[in-house]
Amino acid sequence: MAGSVDDAFDRALTGRDVRVVFQPIVALHSGEVVGVEAFARGPEGAILEHPGPLFGAARRAGRLAELDWVARAAAFEAFTRADLPAAMSLCVNVEPESLGSPCPPDLVEPVSRAESLLRVFVEVTDQALAADPAGLVVAVDRARSSGWGVAVGGLGAVRTSLAALPVVGADLVKVDMSLFRRRDRAEVSAITLSVLRHVETSGAALLIQGVEDAADAEWARALGATYAQGYFFGRPGPLDGEYPVPREPIPLMRMASSEELPRSVFEVVSDLGTTRVTRTQLDELAQVVYRAALTPGAAPVVLASPGVGTVIPDERLADYPTPPTPPLLSVLFGPDVDDEPFEGMRGARVAPTDPVARESFLVVLGEREVVALVAAPSVGEPELVDVVITQDPRRVHQLARSLFGRVQGAPDGAAEPPEARDDEADPRRGRLRR
Repeated sequence: MAGSVDDAFDRALTGRDVRVVFQPIVALHSGEVVGVEAFARGPEGAILEHPGPLFGAARRAGRLAELDWVARAAAFEAFTRADLPAAMSLCVNVEPESLGSPCPPDLVEPVSRAESLLRVFVEVTDQALAADPAGLVVAVDRARSSGWGVAVGGLGAVRTSLAALPVVGADLVKVDMSLFRRRDRAEVSAITLSVLRHVETSGAALLIQGVEDAADAEWARALGATYAQGYFFGRPGPLDGEYPVPREPIPLMRMASSEELPRSVFEVVSDLGTTRVTRTQLDELAQVVYRAALTPGAAPVVLASPGVGTVIPDERLADYPTPPTPPLLSVLFGPDVDDEPFEGMRGARVAPTDPVARESFLVVLGEREVVALVAAPSVGEPELVDVVITQDPRRVHQLARSLFGRVQGAPDGAAEPPEARDDEADPRRGRLRR
């Protein structure tokens, strides 16, 4: 059976026989349709019509990235042909595996045309951050350079993404109603408050997915959501050519691209004032900062570099215990670092000429607190270092985003994110494959 499905997939993808359907996104205060989200489907009437077999075959064939590009191009072309109002937004998804993958040559033209004509929101998930941080940064930068928006979806399915959410700088934050149906109340409260805190401090808009009835819609309004989508407002299907012009399009925020950020992490914080300490004191300060990763909550992100020539003795490693919640991402930077310097930690090799190679830092992104320690050798006193510790979220997230651009995709066989998703079975919600 798998063989026949895989053969059918090969024919469909090679022939670009991939369809898309669209689900409306509505503004809760007015009920007007302000955008649509695209979902991929295989050839109509065949087993590949359904997203599970379609994307399963793509994974087996090692062609998931190609399928992702084909689906997005099909969405762009359908949206363009429908001649919808310019203020209408199109939400498309990027699979983690395709973040760093170039566009196939035969799709460059429709994708390039979409970049110049359409109002698009590129949607990513926490899985993308764990799978390929550098690819995620590239995807977000490309979206911004095209005048597009960025959405983070799947929030509520798992708790892992909450600590890293601000680094993506999303314009649109999407929470699934399944959060309120399937999780215990304590977990629901923690996730809800974290998301609402992020929306309040960042200015991002909140969208509730999976709205199935009037009660769901009222709950979305009670949460302060601006937008919603789900069966209550419309099932996935063909585009309706009669959409009125939205009075208020989904807004875009301004966020610096990674290329605009300083390459030196010390440069981001040096104006805050430094303290000159010994390297022994630096290690003690690092242990204090690291404790932020041990706070219960969402999976933290830990980014670290001991600096050139610095070796942490084995007996000191016990002072850096594994967080109770396995990190979403844990990376050690350096010019000679191994792919997996410690169990569960990824290595990011940087060029000796990269400023990061000469600096020591520890960046911790937690659900409730963020903190960074950054140090550079003191001029004229090589045995001492100049240190800055900051808990300013804006600065810490800048540091993290700059560092993400240096972290390549996870090696083969890398662990999945700490919690598994179960949205594969539900064709009403989630990713472009639905």
